[in-house]
Amino acid sequence: MPSGSGNNRQSDRSYLIESKDIAINGKAFRLSDIALEGFGVVVESEHTFFMGQRLNKIELMINNQSKTLKGMVSHITKNQRHIICGIRFDFADHNEMEFVAKFKNKITG
Repeated sequence: MPSGSGNNRQSDRSYLIESKDIAINGKAFRLSDIALEGFGVVVESEHTFFMGQRLNKIELMINNQSKTLKGMVSHITKNQRHIICGIRFDFADHNEMEFVAKFKNKITG
């Protein structure tokens, strides 16, 4: 990527080596990747979510502490093995972003 492009999306994205689930609207999904801006989950169908869909109950848990966040579906991508739904966080405050940073560090080492 050329420097100065302004797109650092890939630079802070971590891909998970071990399986980790995340709850969205009460249903568990396998986390594919995570960054401070958002995350990807493996879905069974391209119709599980729709582009632009607002999600009001994204539950993260670390060290017996949980936080419910909001987000929006930003992409649905099909590759050779999985369908990945990308979700962008919609932080209400700085504490939510700090919680995501701790969650990301905990699960990706």
